[in-house]
Amino acid sequence: AMDASKGVEGVDPPAPASRASEEPALPPELRDRMERARVARRRHDFPLAQQLWDEIHTLADQLNVARISVRARLEKAYLQLQDEFEPDEALKIVEGCLNESKNIDFGKQRSRVLQLLGEIHRHKRNADQARGFLNSARDCARSEGDKCDERWILLTLSALDQTQGTDPEGGSRLDLIRHAYDCFS
Repeated sequence: AMDASKGVEGVDPPAPASRASEEPALPPELRDRMERARVARRRHDFPLAQQLWDEIHTLADQLNVARISVRARLEKAYLQLQDEFEPDEALKIVEGCLNESKNIDFGKQRSRVLQLLGEIHRHKRNADQARGFLNSARDCARSEGDKCDERWILLTLSALDQTQGTDPEGGSRLDLIRHAYDCFS
């Protein structure tokens, strides 16, 4: 008798394609620099993070990896905002990236790109646009099962509510922080 879990000729059927196999793997030199840039930014070593994102941008352009090139420019704009860069200049960079990104599939980079857009609008004090991008980023991270991005997005949404004074009792901010804590655990 033929095993129903096997193919017609008794060969195992191919495994369903996973999200990781749909997106081309990043070259190791890009992946390593991106990780180092992420760590530098979280440690507030902005000059090193800026240098690494410059290198990533150049390398991504050379390797023709458009999704990383756009992300690198957004990361650089965000870093410049944190270093007292002119918000209007950062928004010009963002607008250029948005126009260029209309035909780019960001894959797993999508939630981070949306988060960066939200962060830049938050610094510009465009609360509604920031909230829209951040909520989209949160939904994207949840659908991907990316707890790392989701937790930072939730904390950013909490900070946005605090700076806008939209939650005087702090209830929704605490809920966002609790959800972020759940993602960290």
